[in-house]
Amino acid sequence: AAIALGAFSSAQAQPPGGPHGGGHMNPLEEMSSTLNLTDAQKAKVQPIVDQAKPQLQTIHQEAMTKAKAVIDAS
Repeated sequence: AAIALGAFSSAQAQPPGGPHGGGHMNPLEEMSSTLNLTDAQKAKVQPIVDQAKPQLQTIHQEAMTKAKAVIDAS
């Protein structure tokens, strides 16, 4: 679960365009690609991703707000 959440956090933290230059990929797809997950593994990870998504979105939004404040203060 920790690996799944870490990969999900990493996927959420990517700047627009992502590491592959094509916008945000679905977090499960990003994880699946990075970790070469099987369909069975994807099925086990999906509920974890779904459960963590709202909390990680809140953290991401707070980080973006703080970053904007720092940039605006410069």
